Amino acid sequence: MKNFIKNFINSKTNYKFFIKNFTQLTDLKIVSYVAKSMRHSLIINPYENKKKLTGNTIIFSPHPDDEILGCGGTMIEHVKRGDKVGIIISSEGITSRDDVRNYEKRKKEVIELSEVSRKIAKDLKVSFIDFLSFPDNRLDSVNLLDIVKKIETRLLDFMPNLIYTHHGNDLNIDHCIINIAVLSASRPYPEQTVEKILTFEIPSSSNWGDISQVSAFAPNYY
Repeated sequence: MKNFIKNFINSKTNYKFFIKNFTQLTDLKIVSYVAKSMRHSLIINPYENKKKLTGNTIIFSPHPDDEILGCGGTMIEHVKRGDKVGIIISSEGITSRDDVRNYEKRKKEVIELSEVSRKIAKDLKVSFIDFLSFPDNRLDSVNLLDIVKKIETRLLDFMPNLIYTHHGNDLNIDHCIINIAVLSASRPYPEQTVEKILTFEIPSSSNWGDISQVSAFAPNYY
């Protein structure tokens, strides 16, 4: 059965059919194997992007500035092509500078930071920017399901074809959690519109992760 599933995944003819009917699988072991195979299917060999990616595009970033550091130029390129581009910032920023989170103490700075982010988004001519306002660098203190549901809502509202987000092996805990939450929220289901998820590098986070792991960030999509 495992070989059948593997061959089925590798069949270009049946791949779309398989994705469409993915949620009908009931055997948890098979589902687990399929999900793992799908997730890693694009990291086997480098792929040069000869066909430009177009369509509704959304960037999920936990901190204000990660969206620019990770894929600022790419956002500009999408806007130039006429694509609608949205940015979701999951955490408030700033508050992690204190030993104990004190939002009221940092409220003015948080507001100023969000205003700067809005101005930059306007300059980039993106369609929208939204803030989920979770604790900064403390996403591991939030129930993952709560994060996933927030992301699911944004996906249903914007209906993107393409997602950019953080790599799952980054050193920063917020980056890792957003990666997991985005993958979960983008799972195949009838209303899902996401066709591709690409991860980007953040200097001083992606390169400081455990590079001995197979899952270390290694760009392979250009």
